[in-house]
Amino acid sequence: MAARTADSPDQLEEVPDEKRPVSRLSGHVEPAYWSLETSELVGRLETSTSGLLSVDAAIRLAKFGRNALASRSGGSALAVFARHFRSPLVLILVFAAAVSVFVGEGHEAAIIGAIVLASCVLSFTQEYGASRAMEVLQQRISRDHRA
Repeated sequence: MAARTADSPDQLEEVPDEKRPVSRLSGHVEPAYWSLETSELVGRLETSTSGLLSVDAAIRLAKFGRNALASRSGGSALAVFARHFRSPLVLILVFAAAVSVFVGEGHEAAIIGAIVLASCVLSFTQEYGASRAMEVLQQRISRDHRA
């Protein structure tokens, strides 16, 4: 099946599917928005090159909600740190350390524990720093813009 493209609303031409990008997840042929001609994109989004009317914007606001990031709490620093110990790889390493202690190889258990702890500390510092930076950026953004 071929897609229809248009340079203007009254001009339509067929474009073969093999020239259109394929979604990796669904396998459906879906063109990327950036690859569409302006007129086709405007048609798909049901708008115009001059923007939406106030009535249309109000309808879309009611239907889709505000165009805003959902605020979510990352939790306390301790909760963020503890979350890193729930990783399957970390759990396997903790299990390996426990087995090492059980068979009398405390030296190997200490090395495994040090690696796990270092990995979790490194992951925590990266995640916690990134979440704090995101909070600062969100505070800097003006919330009342009109286009």
